[in-house]
Amino acid sequence: MGCQKSATWPDLRLGCYGCVLVDQTAEDWSAAYRGAARLCGLLV
Repeated sequence: MGCQKSATWPDLRLGCYGCVLVDQTAEDWSAAYRGAARLCGLLV
């Protein structure tokens, strides 16, 4: 696990500047993004 700066994520444009934990080896980045968005309160 690593800490991925949200500057590399589309959610930056939605105002989420936090740092989310993602599996750096994950191939399903859409799932990782949904997880990040949930942490940011952007999706339910």
